[in-house]
Amino acid sequence: MSVIEKVAMFLFTIAVEASNRQVQEKFQHSSETVSGCFKEVLKSLCLFVVEVIKPVDPQFTSTP
Repeated sequence: MSVIEKVAMFLFTIAVEASNRQVQEKFQHSSETVSGCFKEVLKSLCLFVVEVIKPVDPQFTSTP
């Protein structure tokens, strides 16, 4: 399955609060596949967020 389809399934799930069964019907995949893809995309997003969102240490910020 392509990354684009996995992300599409993930976005569909969160956008319309779809159940696993609804995603199965729309994308024609088993419940195990749907669940695994959701977890895979979620894990990737969590790793991405760690790289992108970094807390700022107030001790090292300069004030204008």
